[in-house]
Amino acid sequence: MCCALSAKTVATKQVENGGPGPYKAEIVQDSGLQGYVIVRPVDLASAVSVEGKLPVILFGNGGCSRDASDFYNFLTNIASRGYVIISNALEIERKPVLQQAPPQGGAAAFSREAMMEGFKKAEKQNVLDAKDYLKALDYLQGQNNSKKSEYYQMLATDNVAAMGQSCGGGQALILGASGDPRIRTTVPLNSGVAYLDDGNTWMLTKEDLQKINHPMCYIIGGPTDVAYPNAADDYKRISHVPVAVCNLPVGHGGTYAQPGGGTFAEMAILWLDYQLKGKVENEPVFRYSVLPSHLQKAGWKVNSKNF
Repeated sequence: MCCALSAKTVATKQVENGGPGPYKAEIVQDSGLQGYVIVRPVDLASAVSVEGKLPVILFGNGGCSRDASDFYNFLTNIASRGYVIISNALEIERKPVLQQAPPQGGAAAFSREAMMEGFKKAEKQNVLDAKDYLKALDYLQGQNNSKKSEYYQMLATDNVAAMGQSCGGGQALILGASGDPRIRTTVPLNSGVAYLDDGNTWMLTKEDLQKINHPMCYIIGGPTDVAYPNAADDYKRISHVPVAVCNLPVGHGGTYAQPGGGTFAEMAILWLDYQLKGKVENEPVFRYSVLPSHLQKAGWKVNSKNF
């Protein structure tokens, strides 16, 4: 990653007409942030005039892939609600290197053994990539402080979520356990600290969960999700911070490829708005499992503790 003095957009892409939220979003490649894309409202000033400075999300892709395209619908929906998202991507237009799972969820099309073997081979690089997200956040923080930047005073770079799917959820957990005070919540999607066949854990240890000092929300695909037992075990072990586990029985692929990222995006937005924007009206969803009727009918179940 090379950090230039001021941001310069070199490529843009828009999906689903900019998303369903009030602020049309776009995917941006920035000359000063090589190796990442930024998903953000097109008109930052308009969003900030309503929302205040925009919270930032560090998003790890499924498979720890350097390609965010599988999640563009999901990320665009969130950004269109007034968020700025950084995701690992070599370029905006790129065919997926690793197909995570069937786009509509359901039963996993691969074995846990195959997934774990792939993650183990790439584990060292995945951990390094996770830590590099903090450098990307440093870059945005510098742009937020630079009068020459279009991001000047637009971002709440001390109000950050670490979020990611599957292997990218492991990267989010690494960021959450980093002790960086800018990170206010960790959101693993279809993820949790996983045991490998040799008895070791992948990317971080169960003990590292105790280093996370802010609220957490696991969003999981139900019992057919290969990450389900990992998330359930994490939940049992976490006793020191508020934690919620939201389950929808669609499998490891979630609903990310559906329009707007589907109902997984809805649940993520409810949590992000609660934690990063102070929308306490969302608290009953996570603290008391009082769900909007359409989410209840969809089959969502929420468990929580330590609130």
